[in-house]
Amino acid sequence: MRKLILKTRRKFDKYLNRCRIWKLRLLGAQIGRGVRCYGKIILHGDPRNLTIGEGAALSAYVLLNCRDRLTIGKGAVVSAFAQIYTAGLDLTQRPPRDHASAPVVIEDYAWLAGNVIVSAGVTVGKYSCVAAGSVVTEDVKPGWLYGGVPAKPIKPLEAVAAEMNAAQTPAGKPNPVS
Repeated sequence: MRKLILKTRRKFDKYLNRCRIWKLRLLGAQIGRGVRCYGKIILHGDPRNLTIGEGAALSAYVLLNCRDRLTIGKGAVVSAFAQIYTAGLDLTQRPPRDHASAPVVIEDYAWLAGNVIVSAGVTVGKYSCVAAGSVVTEDVKPGWLYGGVPAKPIKPLEAVAAEMNAAQTPAGKPNPVS
């Protein structure tokens, strides 16, 4: 009985994923094949400004502010509760302040971990990773790990992979990856 319930739940989740994607397409967003939405997506602004590449994944309660162009690349992952803004107040003006907008690009295979905030006008480079809870106010270099408030470069991801391999290799044995 438990297997039947789990199987039914998986089918229902797959159906909900298709409905969320269909709704975005119906509203005018350009969505590639194989895009997955794991939960509710909060969309502000014009959905026609949204482009999501093939195989990208959006987790639950991701906020997408589409007042200007927002591009999420192929295979990119946006984790739960991340917020991507393409507009905000122009702080260079004296009150009352006007709204300013600028496009945001999340390039191919980038990963925004949970609770990340991305400001307007930012480009997150290919294969880069932004640590959980970070606030991205400047461009992220391709292939780098960024973290903090505001997000700063921590190290290239090749260095992170090398450290992980070294930690998992037993002492005195050669590393099979190198």
